[in-house]
Amino acid sequence: MTDLVTFHGSVSDEERDALLDASWLMLTPSVKEGWGIVIMEAAARGVPCIAYASAGGVSEAIVDTETGWLVDNVEEMTKRTREMLTDHDLREWMGAAAARRAQYFSWDITGARFEELLATYL
Repeated sequence: MTDLVTFHGSVSDEERDALLDASWLMLTPSVKEGWGIVIMEAAARGVPCIAYASAGGVSEAIVDTETGWLVDNVEEMTKRTREMLTDHDLREWMGAAAARRAQYFSWDITGARFEELLATYL
């Protein structure tokens, strides 16, 4: 089984994007995560994600049942992974939804929203 998984370690942005472009799915099996920037990087490349709902910030990065799945346990993660890997149409639909959502998380949009917020309270 070890020939089925490759740990790439630290890679350049270009290599990361190439790896994501070749990916069908991102699994984030961490039990505790912050925002989940890797989830948004994958989403920007049209890659849906599966993560644990209780892990923290991932629940803000994934829109459950739209851009990926938030699961409760390893059994559900396994089930959803199998489903995603065997259902091309579902994978494509969730990937497209993830890519659309990721467009709203650029630094330009974030800066503009922050500026609006400051203007409201200053």
